[in-house]
Amino acid sequence: GSPSEAPNVFTVGSVNINGILSEFTAWDITADGRSKPEVVALGGNACVISAEGGTTVKSGTSYATPVMCGLAASLWQAYPGLTPTQMKEVLIGSSDRYDARDPMYGYGIPDMGKAMEIAGEMFSR
Repeated sequence: GSPSEAPNVFTVGSVNINGILSEFTAWDITADGRSKPEVVALGGNACVISAEGGTTVKSGTSYATPVMCGLAASLWQAYPGLTPTQMKEVLIGSSDRYDARDPMYGYGIPDMGKAMEIAGEMFSR
């Protein structure tokens, strides 16, 4: 459903610490034929800051998405010339299921080390 149905949205699903897809992660084909999620990140039983300022454990794609945003922000800091399209290519290309996309996990879990290598190669051409 919305908002992952919108064009140009990069969808992030949730996995737990063992890389198992969280039961609340929606996966399907969008109305325009794209499959979602595109990648997954830790969002099942994730350690987060509570409203009181301590730590607590929560679950949701709302926790997986900021993990992916942090990775993207770090990449953009290292390679500020990356376009949004290139960022998407780097994140997908660095994922553990890139060569065997899975309908439930998408391209899988992005790897920051690989993402840095791919981004570096884009700018060394």
